[in-house]
Amino acid sequence: MSGGDDAGDTVDAADTGKCFDPTSCCSAREQAMIAALRAYLRPEVAPECLMAKLKATLDHCCGEDGKR
Repeated sequence: MSGGDDAGDTVDAADTGKCFDPTSCCSAREQAMIAALRAYLRPEVAPECLMAKLKATLDHCCGEDGKR
């Protein structure tokens, strides 16, 4: 297959150390959605037990065990 294989692009970005930068490749609406999701999924203030569960869940789902 040729064309826009997003999965391959993600792997390439991870291999080269590049990070996704919403400010350079997303519209204002997409940036607002990302900010809202980030605030919802990674709150700055919450009970410690909730923060631990959120972090463990996101790390497991995103493959970030031990990276944060």
